[in-house]
Amino acid sequence: MRYSSSLLTLASIAATVVADSDPFSIVNLHQGGDLNNFAVHVDSGILKLSIANDTNYEIITDDGKLKFTDGSYAVTLGDGSFISGTEPAAATGWSVKEGVVYYKGSSSFYGTKGTGNGSNATYTLSTSQGSDGKEVKFDAASHTSDVLYNFPSTSNSTNGTSANTTAANNTSSTGTSSSTNATASRNSTSTSTSHSKNGAARDLIPYGGLLAVAALLL
Repeated sequence: MRYSSSLLTLASIAATVVADSDPFSIVNLHQGGDLNNFAVHVDSGILKLSIANDTNYEIITDDGKLKFTDGSYAVTLGDGSFISGTEPAAATGWSVKEGVVYYKGSSSFYGTKGTGNGSNATYTLSTSQGSDGKEVKFDAASHTSDVLYNFPSTSNSTNGTSANTTAANNTSSTGTSSSTNATASRNSTSTSTSHSKNGAARDLIPYGGLLAVAALLL
């Protein structure tokens, strides 16, 4: 029982272990709209959008924070925009689903026009449209050979559930086996005792009969 319980505990811990994502760029490659090919980058401490730059990349940490190349993190402000800051202040809730970047369950972001025009234009990234924000959705363009399709990976929860179920079944099986053995032992003891008593009764019958005959003769 202790062994099976330990397996269940270890399986639960292993299922919750998640590593950081592979490096990727947040860029509008396939979502269309006015901001097609625009990517997220840090400019003077503010998260902005401009035509994709291959040197920009991010990772999502195991606790859902967006981390940049320079080691800073995305920090959200009250108006929905983002700045770069330290980890303790970092916003959580970043994820990737089917290759699309999400923040707190939404794939909709907005770009507020800044400086420049055309390919030189820049926009401020925000989760709020404001008065003139352009809606944009982003793809997670991986910088490795592995496509960043889902993060956190859905297989983590599936494997964790399977491991927990297996461990629980083993625990249940062990408990059932122990219970069955104990029941069989009690039944065996009860049967043996019953046989012993019945045997003793049968052994006493002849002697009782002889005493009764002797009493009649007297």
